[in-house]
Amino acid sequence: MIIVSTDWAELRLPLSECADVFPYTVDQFAITTLPDGMVTHVERVILIPKTVIIRLSRVQGAFSFQTSKVRDAALAKLVSAAAKVGVADFVILRLDYSGRSRAVCFPFALYFLFPFPLLNANLEESERLKAQVVWDDTLDQPDEIFFPQSLVQSWVSLMILKWAIQKS
Repeated sequence: MIIVSTDWAELRLPLSECADVFPYTVDQFAITTLPDGMVTHVERVILIPKTVIIRLSRVQGAFSFQTSKVRDAALAKLVSAAAKVGVADFVILRLDYSGRSRAVCFPFALYFLFPFPLLNANLEESERLKAQVVWDDTLDQPDEIFFPQSLVQSWVSLMILKWAIQKS
């Protein structure tokens, strides 16, 4: 198979995926030519190595805020809580509601997603991660263990306190 392109940056990923499943040998080269077609340089194109698919945990967290200032201040706490329980790979989406509905009382949020840390870990890494948390084999979804509970607990306490102040 021969593929010719003026820009390998766009083709490197799809060709890498194709070469992984293609039943024939794929040799990939970048060829530089003069306007008249004379080849001036030939270089092998390095394919992107196959990686493990990231599977996000079904355990996710949405933390709602009345102001962006409080939300932004909580971001570092969420990152710290994730690191404390050994979650190194995660995504935090910062959300802002810009509509005009009065029904929205918390227009700002942090949405926390992470892959289950043990999914691709080897035995040694799995044991190290399990040692960092209180492991519970009875959970239906063991990735619940890695959700930053310390943040959730402090958050619940804060919400209860705010509610009590508003009611008094």
